[in-house]
Amino acid sequence: MTMDHQSTLLLTTFLLCCAGQAVAAPTAAPAPAAHALKEIGRVHVQTRFCKEAYDRGALATSSALLDDAELDATARFLDTVDLDDNKLAKPSTIADLQKRYQVLMARAGAAIDETKALRQLADAAPAPEQKVALIDYANALGGALHRQMLVAEYYRRFAMYLEVHEPVSWQERDRALFYAARTPPGPMERSGDPRDRVPPTLTEVARFASSEVTTRHERAVGDELRAAQTAQAAFGPCSINGSI
Repeated sequence: MTMDHQSTLLLTTFLLCCAGQAVAAPTAAPAPAAHALKEIGRVHVQTRFCKEAYDRGALATSSALLDDAELDATARFLDTVDLDDNKLAKPSTIADLQKRYQVLMARAGAAIDETKALRQLADAAPAPEQKVALIDYANALGGALHRQMLVAEYYRRFAMYLEVHEPVSWQERDRALFYAARTPPGPMERSGDPRDRVPPTLTEVARFASSEVTTRHERAVGDELRAAQTAQAAFGPCSINGSI
């Protein structure tokens, strides 16, 4: 078995098996989850501690929200791109995904450093309740950012998948289905459905990837919701009017 063939098998396994489901016919991407996390606005803070808490919290939060927008945009892109009938789409999509991966990893990584600093800063909070809230906020937001980085890693792996697979036009897919429908299943094939015996087109896999990006993103949004629930207790005591 050649290295190229091994790579193809591994990447196909990653996309089609490890996700726990087969690629289905193209469907609309799930609607992105509503984002409960909000920007930490500019307020008049009372102390040096409060200024640093606001600065670090605002930077990490802003980065997470930018990543949210990026993930939503990527899901929409993968749900509409045609990777089989447009010869230029495949190389441009690979380059686009690689760029998105680099940007998201760098931004989320820097934001995670801010959440770590915020967690350390919490020890200087004037009240134990604020200390706990700051730690909870940093932990939840850090978790969301980590999940965003995992989605970015999925970008990279999908780009690798595209690099080793060729486009398949719908006409070629139809011919393969026609042939599969008239060929008895082999002894190692689990399904007699010809649709399960024909490799998916790149466009079909992109639709699956769109749904997968949205599903994985929703897990990050769940962490953001937990952060949003502690934001007032974490940062409100530092505001002159007690709110953020």
